[in-house]
Amino acid sequence: MSFFKDKRYLVIGGTGSIGSAIVERLANQQAVISVGSRQALQIEDDLATRFPAANVQAVQIDLQKSYSESLAKALATGLSFDGVINSVGLCPPQGFAADIAQPLSTLDGARFAEKMNTYVLGLFTSWQWFAPHIKEGGSFTAITSAITRLTAETAPPFLNCWHYHAAKAAQDSLVQGCRHDALTRQKNLMVHRIAPAAIETPFHNGTPAEMRPPKMLPISVVVDEVENALQNSDHVDVDIMPDI
Repeated sequence: MSFFKDKRYLVIGGTGSIGSAIVERLANQQAVISVGSRQALQIEDDLATRFPAANVQAVQIDLQKSYSESLAKALATGLSFDGVINSVGLCPPQGFAADIAQPLSTLDGARFAEKMNTYVLGLFTSWQWFAPHIKEGGSFTAITSAITRLTAETAPPFLNCWHYHAAKAAQDSLVQGCRHDALTRQKNLMVHRIAPAAIETPFHNGTPAEMRPPKMLPISVVVDEVENALQNSDHVDVDIMPDI
C-alpha cells in the first residue's frame, strides 16, 4: 500500500510548474489533495478532468490577501493536513532574460518588493495560516532555491538575480525559524527545505542560449525529493544541483 494513500496534503502554488507536478505525483498515489491557488474557480473543471477519482480539489488562497470562506469554515470545524507544501513561485511574463537584466542600483523598488512579498511574506503567511492545521507528526515543506549558493564571484556578469537571491535567502532563514517554532516541537512537525537549482520550465523559453543556465533540472527530480521528504521522520534540507 502506498505511504500516501488517503493522506491529506495542501499544495500552495499547486498550479505552477513544480506545484502541479507534485499534485499529480501525490494524487496518483491516492493522496487527497487541496490545490491552493488564486485562480481556484478557473481550474476546478481542469482538475476534475485530470483526476476523475475526485481526490483533488481547488481551494482559493491568496497569500497576500486571504483564503476562501469555505476553507475557513472547514479549518474551523477540524480540517487538518498530513502535510502542507509551499510551492509558490513568480514567473514575470517578460521571461527570464528580462528578469535578470537590471542590477540592484537601477532595479525598480516595486519589483524588489514583489519578490519579497511573493516568497518571503508568502512563506511566512503559509506557516502562520496553515501550520496550526497540520496533524501531529506531519510536515511543512518549503520549495526554496539553490541560487543562494551563488556569490558575486561565481555569478556571470549578465546575471542580475540578486532581488530573487535575497528573497530566497530570506526563505531559508524562515525555514530555520519554523523549525525553532514552539508549534513544531509541540506537534513534532517536520519542516523540509527543498532547494533546486534552475529547473526546466517555460520561464526560460526564448532566452538567448548564452544567458540560459548551462544545465537545468527536470521537474521530476524535484518532485522525487519532495516525495522522499514527506516520508522522512526528520527535517530534510537538500540543495538539488544538476550533474555537470
